Amino acid sequence: MSPTQIQMEGIQAEALNLGFSLFGIAKPFALEKTRLFQNWLDRGFQGSMGYLSRPDAVAKRFSPTQLVNGCRTIISLGYSYSLNNIWDSPESIKSGWISSYALSADYHSLLIRSLEQLVTYIRSKIGTKHIFRVFTDSAPILERELGVLGNLGWIGKNANLISPVIGSHFLLAEIYTNLEIDPEQDRIPDRCGKCHRCIDACPTQCIQSYRTIDARKRISYLTIENNSEIPVNLREKIGQWVFGCDICQTVCPWNRYSQKGMEILRTHRISPVVNLAKQLNFSKKEFETHYSGTPVLRSGWMGFLRNLIIAAGNLKDMQSLSLLKMHLNGHASPMIRSHAAWAIGKCDVSGSRTALIEALDTERDLSVVAEIRSALV
Repeated sequence: MSPTQIQMEGIQAEALNLGFSLFGIAKPFALEKTRLFQNWLDRGFQGSMGYLSRPDAVAKRFSPTQLVNGCRTIISLGYSYSLNNIWDSPESIKSGWISSYALSADYHSLLIRSLEQLVTYIRSKIGTKHIFRVFTDSAPILERELGVLGNLGWIGKNANLISPVIGSHFLLAEIYTNLEIDPEQDRIPDRCGKCHRCIDACPTQCIQSYRTIDARKRISYLTIENNSEIPVNLREKIGQWVFGCDICQTVCPWNRYSQKGMEILRTHRISPVVNLAKQLNFSKKEFETHYSGTPVLRSGWMGFLRNLIIAAGNLKDMQSLSLLKMHLNGHASPMIRSHAAWAIGKCDVSGSRTALIEALDTERDLSVVAEIRSALV
């Protein structure tokens, strides 16, 4: 065993000590043969996420040396978090739902801190002459493909990276370095087999062939990245999700082997279930205060309010009806008013129809008028 291999055993042990659950070594040059991502872009599956298809960003994904000059090795790491089965909770029946990864402090800053601690450890063992840069969902990187190259797992039918050790609910992070380290040769084989539970369970049918996702139909995209109207044909399928979605991970058999989330992501700052009537009455400041320091802020107040309205409509939540009417009649955003009209129509009570008819007398935005008329049909 070479001195470098001995050092890497110590580095891996330190990574696990810092809370990382998975550790692997990938060579950046292998990515030049990976074209799954380009095919995904060519089919327009990125939706409105135009930043993903910028030529400079695409080039850096396929050639990591363009992101970090002189990169010879990529350390790929996985950090597990607890997957909540919110369906087990009685209070969840008439509530909104938040994806498990978003319940704790924002992972970007937390994982960067752990990555920097790992780099400090590596420097203490090999000196300071080498270059190290750390990333977690923060740069144009093919993270899942690097995870496969680093033997963390395989890309499942739901497009998640799946580890045979901890399942799929883990966050990915990377260290790019000019340190030369030889990776292990054996790849973890695809172990999805004939299972198609994730495909069957997906309400929007966003899971495509070749282990890809049509983001335009993905609940996580619709409730987080998308900042405009949610297509009418997808609103009912979103169900109670107000931020993200855990369905395909919850049904995946490999997640029965998963570990509990590590310490920094174990303590939940917020509940996975949302009182719709209460938060429909939030101001922008109240929203930002309540979700301070969590990934939920990524949706923005307008996006989150839109999501709450859709969930209230799908649940026919009568406790939220007066607030839906308030947003229909008085909110400044046509997007919010149009979604409120849709949700009121879903509640299907005589008072709802009256409210919609009255709103037609004052509404001047044609898109909102169209939503009101559609809700009255």
